[in-house]
Amino acid sequence: MPRILSQSNDLAVVQCLTALAICSLYTTYCGSSWHLLGLAMTRCISAGMHTSRVSDVSSDSESKRQNGRAFWTLYILDTHLSTAMDRPFCLNDGNIMMSPPVSPQPTGTDTELIALRYLIQHAQLLRSIRNHTDEDLLCHFVNLCHWKETLPRALSAGGLLEDQLHARGLVELLKCPSFAQDPGRDMMLGRIEEHFVGYATSIEHQLTSQELAPGALDGYLIFFIGAFTASQPHTQERQRCVLQCLSSLTILSMHYTAFQGFRRILVAMQSRPSSHEHLKSLVAASEIAISCHVQRLIVGSV
Repeated sequence: MPRILSQSNDLAVVQCLTALAICSLYTTYCGSSWHLLGLAMTRCISAGMHTSRVSDVSSDSESKRQNGRAFWTLYILDTHLSTAMDRPFCLNDGNIMMSPPVSPQPTGTDTELIALRYLIQHAQLLRSIRNHTDEDLLCHFVNLCHWKETLPRALSAGGLLEDQLHARGLVELLKCPSFAQDPGRDMMLGRIEEHFVGYATSIEHQLTSQELAPGALDGYLIFFIGAFTASQPHTQERQRCVLQCLSSLTILSMHYTAFQGFRRILVAMQSRPSSHEHLKSLVAASEIAISCHVQRLIVGSV
């Protein structure tokens, strides 16, 4: 690694570190995803890849196009890691010194560029929800639904990707402190629960049938869906959703032992009644830090 960092050019180093960060989401042998992301972003910024002088995915220059793709790929990864783990973004939008790619054109011919543009747009939606929690949440909800409905076939045909990305956006909405008082809360909750139930069923099927490579980000998402569902008034459908989340977390725990803490918490929430003290002790014992948003959800379920 030191030889790569010292002897390779900036683009090669950023691509290498980004690949390692992505790999670390699927295996415990590549190191810390968060630290690898930080190393990649530091090299990216020091090389000026966050500026229009160096990067442009639409440029005639091959070098600028490659730099642009590397930067925006890292931007997407930063968004998903930071939102899943409830940590600050490595790079805020205000520090990016170039415009994002133009609005997606589904009728275009470059399917890879179209897919990249839609993924960037989704990352921007997640960041907008986190950075503007005091705004009309119904507007964020509509934007997420519009993004999902206009997704090109190149992405929507990718198995669970469409539902997974939409679910991550809905999770960010639920984390907003003002969600409980939003005028559109009841309508949004109905749609959110419907999507969560469908996603929990689909991912459990794909994990148990080994159609999907289990990833760390899946664990965070499944745990939140399970905790949110378990915190709602009991119904048979909600109980089935929680059990499906438990089944998926059991499979993920075989690859990432740290997720066993998530599973213990969800078991305690599902096996009502459970005391505040017991849930708090399970949260404190978790190897993965649980954010205040999720802790309120867990303890508030009692």
